Amino acid sequence: MKVSCPWQAASKSGASATRGDTIHGTRAMDLNDLKPFDPADVDETLTRVVVHGGKTHLLFPYVDGVGAEPKYHSIGIVIAGPAATVHDFQELTLRVKKAGEGAVWRIVFNTPWLVTLSDEHGGEERTRRR
Repeated sequence: MKVSCPWQAASKSGASATRGDTIHGTRAMDLNDLKPFDPADVDETLTRVVVHGGKTHLLFPYVDGVGAEPKYHSIGIVIAGPAATVHDFQELTLRVKKAGEGAVWRIVFNTPWLVTLSDEHGGEERTRRR
């Protein structure tokens, strides 16, 4: 699945997207817009329950910003009913924490991001230079 993102459009067109710029009517996002996110805060507002292949899955969708370009991914578990339990959320939280080892979790609006520590420190340097 290919996801068209405003920051990709800017890089492909040769334009540079900065905070507040719009590309094709979409506001470009700056990594400085991301706020700290604690995986312990995973709840029903950040997850989806999906039935697929005869099984019920609890999914935590997020943007993986660790690679060369951001990609949508999810972390999930199979659950034993139509709704997630407290135990299901605890297990999912452990998986989210494990997935974030060596990186940091951030959130903007209602979308979690996993970013590298170098992006994190680069964001702090950009903020200090202003």
